[in-house]
Amino acid sequence: MNAEYQLPPNGYQCLPLQRYPLEAAIADAIYYNDLCSLDKGLENIQVALDIAKHPGLDDLEVAQEAQNKLLQKQLEGLRTQQQIIAQQIANAKLVAPVSPTARPHH
Repeated sequence: MNAEYQLPPNGYQCLPLQRYPLEAAIADAIYYNDLCSLDKGLENIQVALDIAKHPGLDDLEVAQEAQNKLLQKQLEGLRTQQQIIAQQIANAKLVAPVSPTARPHH
């Protein structure tokens, strides 16, 4: 590339045609053409599948946090159910106390 051109933040494509370096135009054309090839398409599919199978640490952390929140809610629900059942058992004992030695009268 010519030293007189500094790569703009958005790439060479944002330059006016008069300042768009020929080398950059050729490189962009080759890159664009490669995107349309079967080989490049299959490569992109493979990369996408690899990422899906092995997400980055940031994605994995987000998924793990979501899973932890779900498990925490489930645990809270189970604790609430446990308290309700314990209260129902206590109430049942108050209403009809059961004695192992007591026999019904005939």
